[in-house]
Amino acid sequence: MSQKNRVPLADRVAKAPEAALAAEHFVSAIDILVRIGWLDSGAVERWRRGQIDCPEEALQQDSSPP
Repeated sequence: MSQKNRVPLADRVAKAPEAALAAEHFVSAIDILVRIGWLDSGAVERWRRGQIDCPEEALQQDSSPP
């Protein structure tokens, strides 16, 4: 996706909980990370099965401070 077509992060973060609530009737941090595209749903499943220790290991966005 090109930069000019990409939805701003603030908008994605604002819409993610609404979408999760509509679909699942609850919201978790994992839901938001998946919905904004920082965490792959496959990685969440691997974490739940114990194949990775922490979902942070699978983040697709650098979460370390600058």
